[in-house]
Amino acid sequence: MSTSLDISLTPFSEGAVAADALFRLYAQLLRPYVEPVFGWNEACQRARVARNYPAECLQLVRLDDLVAGCLALRQRPGSLHLSLILVSADFQGLGIGTAVVRRLLADAASSGSVLTLSCFRRNEGAIRLYERLGLAVVGGDEHFVDMTSTAPRSP
Repeated sequence: MSTSLDISLTPFSEGAVAADALFRLYAQLLRPYVEPVFGWNEACQRARVARNYPAECLQLVRLDDLVAGCLALRQRPGSLHLSLILVSADFQGLGIGTAVVRRLLADAASSGSVLTLSCFRRNEGAIRLYERLGLAVVGGDEHFVDMTSTAPRSP
């Protein structure tokens, strides 16, 4: 896939419209993974998204001037943690996820950190993508796998 995509990450704007758009995207993309494992209660899921993905952790993923998705990042000691990545169905298959993860891997490495994330075990396509990009499964449980990039080498 081409690496010449014009991808940018911009701050997520707070507000009811933005929060509702985030939840709709979350529900569209993650409900197939959440519902079989935990069930789906709309009110509980809305509260979970609001609690776990505050606006200050969110960034919009833009392709040119179009919003293609969003992600949630948290800086932790020694790691950059990707808490959430959502690429709208209209933009999937274009290499956006690959471009974003490559960028995050480079950002983590340049700061001497690793990139970490958790993924639904059932989301085999995402796991294959992360492995192809150099992340490895380092743990997890019956529902999730924990993944990390290789620690940067000291000069």
